[in-house]
Amino acid sequence: MLKKVLITDRGEIALRIIRACRELEIETVAVFSEADRDALPALAATEAVCIGPAAISKSYLNIPRIISAAELTGVDAIHPGYGFLAANARFAEICEMCGFTFIGPSSAALKTIEDKAGVRKALLEAGIPLLPEGWEQIGQQMLAEKHPQELRQIDVQIIGDSYGKALHLGERRCFGPGYRQNLLAEAPAFALPAKLRAQMGKAALKAVKAVKYANIGTVKFLLDNRGRFYYLALDPRLQVEHPVTEMVTGLDLVKEQIRLAAGEPLGYAQEEIALRGWAMECRINAENPAADFRPSPGQIQIYHVPGGPGVRVDSAVYQGYSVPPYYDSLIGKLIVWGAGREEAVTRMKRALEEFVIKGIHTTIPYHLQVLEDELCRCEERKPARNLVSGTILKPA
Repeated sequence: MLKKVLITDRGEIALRIIRACRELEIETVAVFSEADRDALPALAATEAVCIGPAAISKSYLNIPRIISAAELTGVDAIHPGYGFLAANARFAEICEMCGFTFIGPSSAALKTIEDKAGVRKALLEAGIPLLPEGWEQIGQQMLAEKHPQELRQIDVQIIGDSYGKALHLGERRCFGPGYRQNLLAEAPAFALPAKLRAQMGKAALKAVKAVKYANIGTVKFLLDNRGRFYYLALDPRLQVEHPVTEMVTGLDLVKEQIRLAAGEPLGYAQEEIALRGWAMECRINAENPAADFRPSPGQIQIYHVPGGPGVRVDSAVYQGYSVPPYYDSLIGKLIVWGAGREEAVTRMKRALEEFVIKGIHTTIPYHLQVLEDELCRCEERKPARNLVSGTILKPA
């Protein structure tokens, strides 16, 4: 097992990784910019190193400074979180060349994924259904024109070890308004028949084996209303929405990442993965929904998180903390679990009503409006409509 890990990301995911490492009895090093000097990751880690001013090009994207911090603190591994450098093949390669374990896929796998033409060829040979002719964006546009208002993105969580074993951990669906379709997520995906779920899971495993991918990742598909799906992308990192998968599988994906990077094999089989209940996640952003989701940095004057059964909050802010204007506006994630979708929706609404953040605007009012909508509060036994497109869906 690794002994000391440096975390290159910031905010709630950095704190999430610190907590996982602490449970694995691994020491941590947090790097931070001058704007994040008072952030919780810098206070919670075993050690903390300032790597530059607020600008990300001079701090969180400054590879020489990050590597210098890793060498000075004597770490044996580097975790990139899910932003900044998480899918950067060159950064992974530099980590490997400097003798640090990169907690994620290998640089070779990342380079393969960056070669879009090569990936397409490998997937065609593996029999994976692809988007219509052209690259991903063009193909996606062509498919959208062919099936207007009928497409859904389904993300399949995969996990693989360095010995060739790979599993899928069910799927997620993200939704939201227009270009902000990642504000809410749920697992499993609503109204996805069991047969289709199994087909997409098998296709995701074929995809990762075709490109020799290991560690945590997400295979993204586009699904039309006739049950036909097409490969969209392989996201080679931990995703913001990973907690909903954790809630329905009982697995700690961050710990799994670390164990796999340390060379441990997967200790369970596909048939042992069972999805239990329903989970939902709301991204709590420092944004004003009434002003086209304009960023809302500033000091948090009052901060009270919800609690109760099946409620989880992943956040790195606190009362008195000043949200800086330089980075992504995500300040936390509210995740709930319920025995079924209706209970999850009801519990999420209750938790959002308990969540108090004063001093800045947040996306909480938007989430409450969505959950009040009859389209989202449908019972599992009744037909429902797709939250984004309005398409009638039949429950599984």
